[in-house]
Amino acid sequence: MSNNDSDIQVAAKKLRHTLNMSCMKFNMIEFIDEYGYELADEKLANLFGKNYTDNKEELYQWYDFEISGECNNVK
Repeated sequence: MSNNDSDIQVAAKKLRHTLNMSCMKFNMIEFIDEYGYELADEKLANLFGKNYTDNKEELYQWYDFEISGECNNVK
């Protein structure tokens, strides 16, 4: 495997992660609005599996800072 192949694999992995995070974020907003935190958490885990559970903390931090406004006064 050449360096170019390795670079392509790394770029593909980053792209998959970015796309998965975007999809989970979109669904997270919709699910929390519709079902509340607890049921949304279950639905997201069922929909995205390990990908969701591996990134759950990052997703909730993003949600708290960017969407819910709970941390608006934190700089």
